[in-house]
Amino acid sequence: MEADVERAHQVVELLKRRLAAENLIADFELLPREFFCEVYVDFPSGDGLLLDVTHRSDTVRILDPGDEHLTPAELADYIVMRARGSSPEEALAVLVARSRTARPRWWRRLLRWPGARQE
Repeated sequence: MEADVERAHQVVELLKRRLAAENLIADFELLPREFFCEVYVDFPSGDGLLLDVTHRSDTVRILDPGDEHLTPAELADYIVMRARGSSPEEALAVLVARSRTARPRWWRRLLRWPGARQE
């Protein structure tokens, strides 16, 4: 549990630095649970979201309103977009569009695998 809280503090500090760089603010509240740490994020507009952070995963689970897993860098971009007033759907659409251009689909990576059959 302590490792989860420590990881949550690291994620929150990353998010605070990113928001400060963009001249934006948000409030963060950490609530330790048995197998993860919940982080409530409240924006000045009254909007907010919930994060589940654990030391067992490189990604952070975001519940806003769906269930997504984002890397800390993606999460920072997402939080900035949400703090600027984007809806959850708009912010996720931007991240999905970026990830599709940034890395190939999983099955394309498999085709380039050294043991893959070449046609």
